Amino acid sequence: ASMCFRCSDRRLIRRVDRSRVHLVHPALPPSTCAAAGVVLLADALQERLDHEGELLMAHSPLEGELTSRLQSPFFAEALEAIADTPDLSREAVSSVLAKWRVQVALKLRTRLFLTANLDRDRERDHEGEDAGAASSAGEEVTSLDGREVLYFVDATHSRVVI
Repeated sequence: ASMCFRCSDRRLIRRVDRSRVHLVHPALPPSTCAAAGVVLLADALQERLDHEGELLMAHSPLEGELTSRLQSPFFAEALEAIADTPDLSREAVSSVLAKWRVQVALKLRTRLFLTANLDRDRERDHEGEDAGAASSAGEEVTSLDGREVLYFVDATHSRVVI
């Protein structure tokens, strides 16, 4: 394989077409993977909405309630506590979350693509090898039954779609 990945997230493994993505054995230590240049699968993927223009929104009354909870000072306080970072204040979290909203979709499907920011030198080193491998940037690697999801964090539109 021209590109291998490390993944311990079972949910993600189920969503990826294993014939297009090569995974190292899960018992291989992260330090060995790092030394070999094996990256985390989650870091090499970009999730996109499937047919975003056709996304049917449910316009549920829950949207307002969930958005207000997302933007609440209690949620910001919880995130501040979990992060346990002196650089992250409750005010900073609240400021960022104020822009976000929750939307409810009737059916939510996404697709997974390998990102373009993978190590280009690795790809050049393996030119001509395994031409069908999933190393080309932007290639979709979603399994046939891995498109339906419970939620999608859409940073472009500052929304969480559920």
